[in-house]
Amino acid sequence: MPIGLTACGSAAQGPAKTAKPNEDKPLKLKVGALPVVGNVPLFLAQEKGFFREEGLDVEISTDVSNPANAVPAVLSGDLDLITSNSVTFLQAVGKRLPVTFVSAVSSNSPEYTGTYVKKDSPIRTIKDLAGKKVGLLALGGIQHVAYLKAAKDSGIDPGSVTFVELPIQNTVSALESGKVDAAGLIEPFITIGGSGLRRIASGLDEGLGPQTLVTGMMTSNKFVKANPDAAGGFARAMARAETYCADHPGDVRATLGKVSKTPPAVLAKIGMPTFHKGSDAASLRQQLRRQAQVMVDVGRLKQMPDVDGSVFGG
Repeated sequence: MPIGLTACGSAAQGPAKTAKPNEDKPLKLKVGALPVVGNVPLFLAQEKGFFREEGLDVEISTDVSNPANAVPAVLSGDLDLITSNSVTFLQAVGKRLPVTFVSAVSSNSPEYTGTYVKKDSPIRTIKDLAGKKVGLLALGGIQHVAYLKAAKDSGIDPGSVTFVELPIQNTVSALESGKVDAAGLIEPFITIGGSGLRRIASGLDEGLGPQTLVTGMMTSNKFVKANPDAAGGFARAMARAETYCADHPGDVRATLGKVSKTPPAVLAKIGMPTFHKGSDAASLRQQLRRQAQVMVDVGRLKQMPDVDGSVFGG
């Protein structure tokens, strides 16, 4: 059963590990992530032995579901860490839930995400979405927040746009069938959609800024308190892996091919997210503060949350 489903019913924190990691006796961690291109730094860190060098034995579970269930998964102890989009994390912090952002995983790029319509659609810009249905991966998620801000900035009432939550694998078919008029797509589904679709905007860039943080690693405060050395080692391994991905796009495609069922023809064309070099706690706090302010501006947060206190590291 998917982690997200089993974790949904409980927000109680499970027992925390307390061992100090070392290479001779690595600390076992269970981490959740879908095998998609934006999460490749996590898989590559495991493949290249970056975690092992930090005294960590990381098991990656790909049996995860809705992004909204990421928080319960770490609070219950079902997972030690999980990939989370930044907006889901900020919503949790806004509710004063005991979660910590440990590291970045990937950020947006023009090739990685986009707002698409059918090739013959009259829709040309974000402004044309008034009165239309727009498909996205999760209501209240990062795409939703970005679209609300982009609509507002374009001069239309965000309430005039109907947002439809779609399973990630159904976004292209919903667009092609006319169930939605436009959709926020993410790779590999942009490549899968092929020549029958036309890009009208990024969506994320217009709402949250260029190369905005999309995905990071989240854990519980309880885990960090019990395992500060492990959290630090995990953050270092992820920063190293993200830099490696920035320098070796061919390895990103190769690793994605190993961990996913992406067809070779799609794998060769898939657009890459941005992998930043030298991601650290200071840059994470800056990006998350900016996104939190947008969430306040569009009414998804009542007030600015404690971003600085919710990011691991100095």
